[in-house]
Amino acid sequence: MVIASATCVAGGALSRMHPLGLRGVQAIVAPGKGGAVAQASVDTSWQNQTFIHGELIKGTAPAEIIAALETQDPRAASRQFGIVDLQGRTAGYSGSG
Repeated sequence: MVIASATCVAGGALSRMHPLGLRGVQAIVAPGKGGAVAQASVDTSWQNQTFIHGELIKGTAPAEIIAALETQDPRAASRQFGIVDLQGRTAGYSGSG
């Protein structure tokens, strides 16, 4: 699995978000299960990334993960997510703001 993405985050801001830069902020890889990207208004607490990873490990469908993120993250409207699992299920979300 290869994850590629683009971002509007200025290079200098990356080190303040996560020590690994974009690799630690956007890419979510659950070996043997699937992967995801989280972008736009970055969740620097990594709660969304941790949640997505845990749900992929449990085998939760990507659409169910997105639905949960929409209800539990008060800033979901300013975020973007793309999730795919190795069963071929996919889901994407591009907030409204």
